[in-house]
Amino acid sequence: MKEILERILKQLPSFLPDLGRLLTGPKRAIVRWVEEAKGDLGRPLVFVGVAIGIGFVLQLPLLGKEHEFMATAASMGLFKLVALIAFATIIHLLFRIIGGRAPFASSFAAYLYLASPLYLALVLLDLGSQGVVRAFDPTLAIATRVDPLYFVSHAERAREFAAAAPQLALAYSLLTYAKLLVVLGWFTACWGAFGQLHGVKRWRSSLAGLAAAPAFALYNQALEFVLLGMFGVRAPPLM
Repeated sequence: MKEILERILKQLPSFLPDLGRLLTGPKRAIVRWVEEAKGDLGRPLVFVGVAIGIGFVLQLPLLGKEHEFMATAASMGLFKLVALIAFATIIHLLFRIIGGRAPFASSFAAYLYLASPLYLALVLLDLGSQGVVRAFDPTLAIATRVDPLYFVSHAERAREFAAAAPQLALAYSLLTYAKLLVVLGWFTACWGAFGQLHGVKRWRSSLAGLAAAPAFALYNQALEFVLLGMFGVRAPPLM
C-alpha cells in the first residue's frame, strides 16, 4: 500500500496538469499527445495507471475484510488492462471499417486518455451513491455495491427506500443518472479525436460513434460475465 501511494505521489506533479488540460480541451489534448508520441505508449499507460491507482486508494475503505488489498488491486489492474485493450480494439475496428488509417497504438493511446478521467469521475459518483445509501442503511449499501442493479431486481426495497428517506432516494437517483450523462457527455467530447487521428470525415466518425453504443452494451455484458467468473458478483471489489 505504501509503495502504491509513493508511486502515485511521484507522478502527481505531471498527472494533475495533464488532467486539467484534458478536461478543458479533450479533443485537442488527445490528438496532440498521441501525435507527439508517434506510437510510444509509455505516457498514456502511466497516465491511466495513476488514475486507476488513485481510484483504488479512494475505494480502499469499502474493501471487505475478505479481500487483501494488494492481491485484489493486482487482479483488478490486470482485468482493467485487458478491458481497456478490448474496447480500444472495438473502437479501432469501427474506424477501420469506415476507412480510418491510424495504427492501433494511436487508437489505444487515445482511449487510455479518454478512459482515465472518466474512470475517476465514475469512482467519485459511485462513492457518492454508496454514501447516500449507507446513510440510510449500511447493509443495503453493501447489497447495492455487490449488485449495481439491486434496486431493479428488488423493487420493493427501492420503494421502501423512497418512502422512508425520499431526499436520500432522490439523491441516489440523481447520482445514477449523472453517471450515464457523464459517460455519454465525455465520449461525445472526446470522440472527434479518434476521427481526426484516423483521418475520416465527421459524418463517418459519427457513424462509428453510433455503432459504438450497442458495441459498448455488449462489451459491458461480456465484462459482467468475466467478473462473475472472477469474483462471483456483478460488481468487482474495486471498481
